[in-house]
Amino acid sequence: MQGDGIRRNIATVTQAERDAFVAAIKKLNDGTLTYSDGRTFFQKQEWVHFAGHSLAHAGFAFMSWHRELCNRFEAALRVADPTLSLHYWDWTLNPRTLNGNTLNLFTSTFMGGDGNTGITEADWGAKVGPPFDTFQTIVKGQAYPELGGGSESPPFSDRAGHTVIWRAVGPNATTPPLKGQGLNIQQKPSGANSGGPKVDAPGNLTNALAETGVGNDQDVVTAADGQSQAGQFKNFLKGLGGGHNYIHQYISGTLGTEHVSLGDPFFFLIHSNLDRLWAMWQLTRTSSNTPGARDGWGLDPNQTFGTDDGSLTQSFPPWDGTPGPLLPSPLIPWVPGSHADDAVNDGLINSATGLIPNHAIVSKTAQDPTIVIPACYDTNPADVFIDPVAHPGATPTINFNDVPEGETAMRAAVIDVYTCNTAVTLVVSAGPTGPYSILLGAPPISPNAAAPLQTARIWFAFTGTTAGTIAPVGSVTIHCNETNQDFVFTLKGNTIARPTVAVMLTLDQSGSMDFPAGTTGLKRIDVLHAAGELFTQVIQKNNGVGLVRFDSVAYPVNDPTFPGLDVTKILSDVITPPDAGRKAAEDAIAAHKTNPLGNTSIGDGVQLARNTLAPVNAGFQDKAIIVFTDGLENTSPMIADVLNSIDSQTFAIGLGNAQQVSTAALTALTNGTGGFLLLTDTLTANTDSFFLTSKYFLQILAGVTNTSIVLDPTGTIAPGTVVPVPFILNDADIDCTAMLLTDIPAVRFSIQTPAGDIINPAVAAGIGAEYNVGTNLIYYRFTLPVPLGGGAKAGTWKALLQVDEKLFKRYCKESDNLAAAVERGTCQGVRYSVTIQAWSNVRMTARLYQNSLEPGATITLRAILTEYGQPVDHRATVRAELTLPDGTGTTLSLAEVQPGVFETATTAVIPGVYRFRIVASGFTLRGAAFTREQTLTGAAFPGGDNPLPTTPRGEGARLCCLVESLLSDPGVGRYLKERGIDAKELTHRVKKCCEPRHSLK
Repeated sequence: MQGDGIRRNIATVTQAERDAFVAAIKKLNDGTLTYSDGRTFFQKQEWVHFAGHSLAHAGFAFMSWHRELCNRFEAALRVADPTLSLHYWDWTLNPRTLNGNTLNLFTSTFMGGDGNTGITEADWGAKVGPPFDTFQTIVKGQAYPELGGGSESPPFSDRAGHTVIWRAVGPNATTPPLKGQGLNIQQKPSGANSGGPKVDAPGNLTNALAETGVGNDQDVVTAADGQSQAGQFKNFLKGLGGGHNYIHQYISGTLGTEHVSLGDPFFFLIHSNLDRLWAMWQLTRTSSNTPGARDGWGLDPNQTFGTDDGSLTQSFPPWDGTPGPLLPSPLIPWVPGSHADDAVNDGLINSATGLIPNHAIVSKTAQDPTIVIPACYDTNPADVFIDPVAHPGATPTINFNDVPEGETAMRAAVIDVYTCNTAVTLVVSAGPTGPYSILLGAPPISPNAAAPLQTARIWFAFTGTTAGTIAPVGSVTIHCNETNQDFVFTLKGNTIARPTVAVMLTLDQSGSMDFPAGTTGLKRIDVLHAAGELFTQVIQKNNGVGLVRFDSVAYPVNDPTFPGLDVTKILSDVITPPDAGRKAAEDAIAAHKTNPLGNTSIGDGVQLARNTLAPVNAGFQDKAIIVFTDGLENTSPMIADVLNSIDSQTFAIGLGNAQQVSTAALTALTNGTGGFLLLTDTLTANTDSFFLTSKYFLQILAGVTNTSIVLDPTGTIAPGTVVPVPFILNDADIDCTAMLLTDIPAVRFSIQTPAGDIINPAVAAGIGAEYNVGTNLIYYRFTLPVPLGGGAKAGTWKALLQVDEKLFKRYCKESDNLAAAVERGTCQGVRYSVTIQAWSNVRMTARLYQNSLEPGATITLRAILTEYGQPVDHRATVRAELTLPDGTGTTLSLAEVQPGVFETATTAVIPGVYRFRIVASGFTLRGAAFTREQTLTGAAFPGGDNPLPTTPRGEGARLCCLVESLLSDPGVGRYLKERGIDAKELTHRVKKCCEPRHSLK
């Protein structure tokens, strides 16, 4: 059907399409479609053939070079008429008696005359006449720009007197073409052009090999079957090449003359057929006709030619920008550095964007995949085979290697399908058995002429069991209905422990931490205590927590005055009573106090955190640093001084606005290690601000433990009401943690399954779910599916919140226990934050990037969604709910720029903090709904792009020397004592600051 992209026998297409075919060829030569040298698109074909002739007719590259030529000519045809394809003439049939003697290709309305009538040439034959009567040929003595503009002739030209194309069609050709200057009357007697080509009887290629006839398709394609893979192409080419040579001789005239044959449009009907036969050979290369080979090797660029005859690795002139041996210089438009043909569209060169030097030049060899993969012909069979890259070796294997406990890995059987003319269906006909399962079958592969080689994937699943175990070997058979092939795969899997992380909390204790935290009524140190305590209570068992403190300096974990905590493993998920590791982490947070005399050296804190974390290896697969600070670094070493030494993923929370913390340096630090910076901006008394720092810590915890945030809302609940907070879990979720944070511990918290069953503390104990109570914290953690009803998993769940009125009234009366609530007014309700996290096979990773930190910066958001490690391909939408620095809001849509990758950008017009809530919603492979969310912050402020502060070389040592000298002076000591300053303690502090800093270990 015209327009479907399939190349067909020219005798079988409609008359309308044959007419369109002729019209398009004429348009390529009528002067409307030209290059900058004035050559028409059709004239250029002859010079292309001339430039590439030496390589194009040298060995194995012959087939590839001419395939590229045909592909490019088809692209040019489609400039003239986009509905056309480069059809072929089946050269085993008489071109004058096709379709039951109803179709003659050599007429004045189709391909022109055959040279049998109106003989005017001295050496027999005739001009083709209409419709190609103006089509020229290369003539000796004429001037050609390609040869420098002189009157010298090419090394070969058409026979004397031939200025336009001519033919002398007949069956009795005897002289191999491409070796002489056309036929003479002795070789081609008058009247010998009445018959069709000489075709060998089925079963032999005698005449084709002798270049005196052609073979049947089947004989040509199967001639080398059973031979070794290394030699098959060479022997196949002998029979096909002989038939090609005979056909040039059979048409004769211009087509029988070396170097000028492309002047005749019939050349392309011949070479399209040549290419068709090669395609048929390629698509039938299997293990059954090639000893020791895999199915599909005919489409493998590294195997299809067998051994290299020396021509396979040479790039193709003139398209590579070289002239070949017959021209003095590169052929326009393939001239290095030229952009003269930028506006030309010949189907391949098409640029409307301005001057792009060299954009027309493409360097290809015979093994280029775009050449090896054939175009679609109506005779192409489907070729279905196991992908050799995904499944190398003699035994195709699907490996589920190193799958963490509880996680499900997704792996595919990858099968390549070449199809032009029929849909291909792949089905699992046998297996697999546990522990392996079918996750997703492959849809039928529809023919696609633009990209006939497609990849089908049938997905299988394996869920990790017990760490250190190897699953039994399995097997699965996939059947192709159309080709009746069976593909057998071996399945293997093993389980490793769930990855754990060692987290080093790096906490600011400078004097400013005693300052108010915005208008919350709390000190900054209080905000840190609340969030840090929450972090230590929620972190899952088998992960590790450590803590280092910094002000003017960073303090080792064993410092007697400001001790921290070396990385300590959490042994249990129980909060009350905590295990020794969790208790040590909670105590370290509680002991973190402000040093009123301390300045801020974030760089020293980060470097000490890195050095403390570096030797920790046993039991933890990952490492991360979390920095919490409220100010600008003002003491060396600066972040920029140590930036290149930090090799652990680093996150930071900045308590304040963009100009109150070291935003630029912290952004550089976190972005450079795969983490991110979250800024609180100025905290207020509203509910969102109240929980914000705690939510930041929870989000970072989720990030470092490969856990996803499903939902994260805040609100207020009044006595006497039940607030349902719906959230969605799906079939790819493994376990869920539902957390409730409140400002006062007076809320009953339960979970409702999609079927309506209620999980409360008593039910949780009976179904293996965890129920834990911490400081203003309650959480449930349960593995999916939950053993209630038929097993609760995918669907809409609800977190049910209800004020415990007895507790609520008691807390309202005992205001000492409710300072924060009383501060905000009457006890009208309880503020809450619900956070739903899932350890899941559906994951979202979102990041924010800025090209500047000044107002006017472009902020780019990028979110990546995966399921079982594969892109969530066009099954989700992502939006960003933006809160601007002035408190206004807007919503941005993220476009799916590639499978599973979403992006958008906005401009930071006004200075301040930009907070983005990234929300994704979509469907799993099995059709279950899911949601994911994450918060990111950006910032813009005057001076944001100033160079990061660093420590001038030698400055610190000189300053220390000066201060220590002053403090040793008795007069300075008396002066300080008179003003109530402890000179001894101050001297101790200065010496501490002036000790050698923490170098990279």
